Amino acid sequence: MKQRVNWRQVFAEVGLLLVGALLALSADALWSDRQDRRAEAEYLESIRSDLEENAVALDFTESFYREVLVADSTVLAYARGSSDLSQDSIRRTTMRAFMMWPFRPSLGTYQDMVASGSLRLIQDPEIRMELVSFVEEVEVLQSTINVLFERWNTLEEPFIIAELPVTAIYDGYPRSVALDQLERLGSLSLAGDAGRVETVPRSQELANHIAMRMVLVYDVLISIGWLRDELVGLQDLLAGGRQP
Repeated sequence: MKQRVNWRQVFAEVGLLLVGALLALSADALWSDRQDRRAEAEYLESIRSDLEENAVALDFTESFYREVLVADSTVLAYARGSSDLSQDSIRRTTMRAFMMWPFRPSLGTYQDMVASGSLRLIQDPEIRMELVSFVEEVEVLQSTINVLFERWNTLEEPFIIAELPVTAIYDGYPRSVALDQLERLGSLSLAGDAGRVETVPRSQELANHIAMRMVLVYDVLISIGWLRDELVGLQDLLAGGRQP
């Protein structure tokens, strides 16, 4: 005699299996989400730390270029004949006027998140967008400063070595003169040819170089201002945004 299938029992067993599977999936998803939120919290804390380091670096870079701008203004006035400084003073000021400093940002956390695909862990889309915007502004500042370095390599360094006594000690040296070596010149004796008085010339060429440099330094300071706005905005967003 053919046995009857107890469909009620079959459906109950299948239902129990499905419920068990769903519970397992839910537990796994809950655990995974908890791990993601923990990673998000760690990343956000690292981003806050990076931003603090960037704020310090930005303050130093701004202070450096404002000092350079003051020196540029002084040398420009001298080159145009509207300022009377001692040669010792103008040599030191000219040295400062041609200095540069690269902005070295702290972007380790962001770069790690991009490389590992972890940027998605930040739930707040506004924070993600502001972080990307901040990094883009960092790249703008670095590009602006790079223009100064390129001008130094192609135009300013050859002019200084050929025309100005602040680098007379490097006669015969390779063209690639390190800035830390230039900085030492302020305390060195810069003797020229026998009987020749080493003076910084009041020339139109010097004025032109300094005037162009001032334009570029202004661009750097403007980029610093934009980057600072991005940095402060991101810090405020992280401080008041949604907590994981």
